[in-house]
Amino acid sequence: GQPIRTLNGHTDWIATATYSPDGLDILTASYDKTAALWDATTGRQRRLLSGHTDRLWSAAYSSDGHRIVTASYDKTARVWDPDTAREVLRLTGHADTVAGAVFSPDGQHIATAGYDGTLRYWNVTNSRQILFLDGHTSPVASIAFSFDGRRVVTGSYDKSASIWDASTGKQLLKLNGHTDQVVCAAFSRDDSRVATASGDGTARIWDAHTGRELARLNGHTDQVVSVAFSPDGHQVITASLDKTARIWDTDTGHPRQVLTGHSDMLETAEFASDGRRVVTSSVDKTARVWDLATGQQVMVLAGHLERLEDASFSPDGRRIVTASADGTARIWDAFSGRELVLLSGHSDKVEIARFSPDGTRVVTASDDRTARIWDAATGQQVLVLSGHTDRLWYASFSPDGTRVATTSDDRT
Repeated sequence: GQPIRTLNGHTDWIATATYSPDGLDILTASYDKTAALWDATTGRQRRLLSGHTDRLWSAAYSSDGHRIVTASYDKTARVWDPDTAREVLRLTGHADTVAGAVFSPDGQHIATAGYDGTLRYWNVTNSRQILFLDGHTSPVASIAFSFDGRRVVTGSYDKSASIWDASTGKQLLKLNGHTDQVVCAAFSRDDSRVATASGDGTARIWDAHTGRELARLNGHTDQVVSVAFSPDGHQVITASLDKTARIWDTDTGHPRQVLTGHSDMLETAEFASDGRRVVTSSVDKTARVWDLATGQQVMVLAGHLERLEDASFSPDGRRIVTASADGTARIWDAFSGRELVLLSGHSDKVEIARFSPDGTRVVTASDDRTARIWDAATGQQVLVLSGHTDRLWYASFSPDGTRVATTSDDRT
């Protein structure tokens, strides 16, 4: 179709454009260091919000339309009165570009995301800052809740993992020791231990209350990209770029089994809820199911058109969900290998797919900068979670299924 109005006035790229809540105005943010308000009917510029000292990334209204927040390369977010174009609040503290800023639904708080690896919450009334996940110096690759929902563990390209209070965002522990990026971190079922997987070719087990390293799992000949505890906590499974998955004794750190059969690098490995089976995903475009009593492969899940990024059992062990670079996720019968549901809607590769605790939903995270919630029975898309400014790496449900945690290359 043809454009109804052309809004001319900015002198550089326009990063975002959005309607006001009442639909009467259009708000734009530009690389020319300004935001502008336009009459949506006539296209006339009504207000120019000027004051930032570098390019703007975004601009957003509060739900009542009485305030605007902008985010900028100048490391600040600013709050404006749209009637007067006056700056009423400046949020400073980020050490790098503020890539996004949004109001809470009640308008009382603002969340900002920065290239400094932090997500920050602010009280609009007094500018008080509450820090959340502030501590990593590089992108966060992995995030997982503890099973009681009280803590979160993250793994980062800065070669460390961190444990956080899930309600306050306070960093409780930092797990240092790996010599390369930490790409996966997970709690044991009793929340007493954390396992990490690293590009340094090792996995490690840590005391989740003291941060002490308990065991170092050596044996893979390439990067370890995934780690998970068995349901009883006595074993850990790792997946590696060396095309194998390995089972380890968590108390001694000694290897128990090596699972071989994939023809290319592995991406993930995970136990079923009964602890008797394992599912692995690979660059060879397949997922495979293994019987741990024999160490033998019992099923190959083939159908994706590109490499698999993830495979995971449903809580009852009857289904498997896979995520692929072909932009889809698929749900399979875990005993027959029959494809049950196709989850299609992402515009780029899907990095991870996980069931909700009750098995009725699936969350996916994608390079298209969104996470999505799906009905696991019908494949219908339920929600789109947008806000990250770079590709997503990971998504995880909280134990009660009411929250989702996501990580991204935008360092938040």
